[in-house]
Amino acid sequence: MSERGLRACISVGDKMWHLAKDQTELQIFDMRDVNAVLVEMICGQDDADHTKFTNIEMLKTLLKVATTPINKIANFSQDNEYTWVELDQPLAAVAQAFAVSARVPVFNNKQFHRIFSATDFLQYLKQTKALDQVPKIKTLSIREWRSEKGYDRQNIEFITERDSLLVAMRKMVLTRYSSLPIFEDSECVGVLSVRDLQALFLFAGQMPTNVFKQPAIEFLTKCRELQGNVGKTKFPFVHIPETASVETAVEKLLTSKVHRIMLTAADGKVTGLVSVTDVAKIVADLLGESVVTEKRVHKESQLPAFLEKSI
Repeated sequence: MSERGLRACISVGDKMWHLAKDQTELQIFDMRDVNAVLVEMICGQDDADHTKFTNIEMLKTLLKVATTPINKIANFSQDNEYTWVELDQPLAAVAQAFAVSARVPVFNNKQFHRIFSATDFLQYLKQTKALDQVPKIKTLSIREWRSEKGYDRQNIEFITERDSLLVAMRKMVLTRYSSLPIFEDSECVGVLSVRDLQALFLFAGQMPTNVFKQPAIEFLTKCRELQGNVGKTKFPFVHIPETASVETAVEKLLTSKVHRIMLTAADGKVTGLVSVTDVAKIVADLLGESVVTEKRVHKESQLPAFLEKSI
């Protein structure tokens, strides 16, 4: 997954999998699941005093998770439910799938073809010009969407530069977020993602023994060092105003090739994060409305041609 820049893969049984199988056999193995397993093994299901764990005990837990069969971990977080589509289904069906799924398996005659990610979905909509057929994408702001969903712009979920990696991991489980911004005073100095936890396994022998107890920002810095990013801008972010349109968010995500963007108020203060999955779900909802109320979204499937080009 790391080599391909992925945080999730398809699994069947106890193996990561790329060949054709029936839909009922599929599971999605996500780094969010790995995080949930680690947190439960160290902290337990309640609010146990995990500070009593020694560094060695935590490292032994890491080794135990590393050698656990994939099928025991896949969907442990219970956040990987998906809706699959057939290759010849119309855009409306794809939009409906993304309205409830972070990633969508695509099948050809009931045989697995490939995973359609949120980024794939947005690229597909742009290339087929489907976005041009939904005017609300140009007028609805990210702030308005967050307000409709009940997000409090004054109370975003975050960790501080002093919070440990384990505290951050536990918070991601409790909030069901896959990433958290790290603040030092009022400045965002980093973003921890479940994807970053791959480094715990890839560089296990080079991580400090107190890796779970050290500040999450130090873990991120160590990750960049081990990945050869020393000397580059430490933690670059892409920002857009919270009043920016959904269309602007789509363009920023695709042109910047990032997984999330910062939302800022008029005074420059960070008011939230929006991920490519969030934006894909917004667009899917708007496409669904267009299909129902305006009948504008084309019915013909262009998935085969798009997937052939993007593989």
